[in-house]
Amino acid sequence: MNKDAFWNLIDEVNTKVDRNDQEAVLLATKEKLMELPPSEIAQWDQIKETYRYLANRNHLWAACAATLSHSSTDGFIDFRYWLISQGKEIYLNAIHNPDSLANYDIPKGSANFERYGWIASEAYEAKTGRDLFREKKEYPLEEQVERSIREELHLTPDIPSDWEYSQLPEIVPKLYRKYNSEELESSGMELQQ
Repeated sequence: MNKDAFWNLIDEVNTKVDRNDQEAVLLATKEKLMELPPSEIAQWDQIKETYRYLANRNHLWAACAATLSHSSTDGFIDFRYWLISQGKEIYLNAIHNPDSLANYDIPKGSANFERYGWIASEAYEAKTGRDLFREKKEYPLEEQVERSIREELHLTPDIPSDWEYSQLPEIVPKLYRKYNSEELESSGMELQQ
């Protein structure tokens, strides 16, 4: 399993079902994963976790908050699973410019997808009858796969971790404007274009 096969599986799912219908995404993803041998299910999960880890960026956390999605520590984990489930283009665009999420149809407050974090485990157990968490070490992610993921992202400096909700209009102005229009109207605040 490599990063291209990982994203191809997600893209195949997103062409079959509405990416905002989480139940349909889970079902279709599980079906696609179960077509793979157990080792590739485990590697798909490890690639997913690598992308989740690399998306642990403060400016993305601010984007999560701006969409009015659950933005606690756990909520931000779920946001990153949601972001991955949207596919490579949306994920990469958001990594480089979190405000690019304003270009997509995200139902207000719904950019969290906790169960996506477990879908490979569910598929692995359904296929093998065994627990992926206990057997994950048997299927290590090849170093070259992880390196290619890191190289693809070209991560730029992040914003400081002490950002405040009051700074969202400056950090992610388009997202803030899109998902917080009622607050903007009541405050009389204007955002610069």
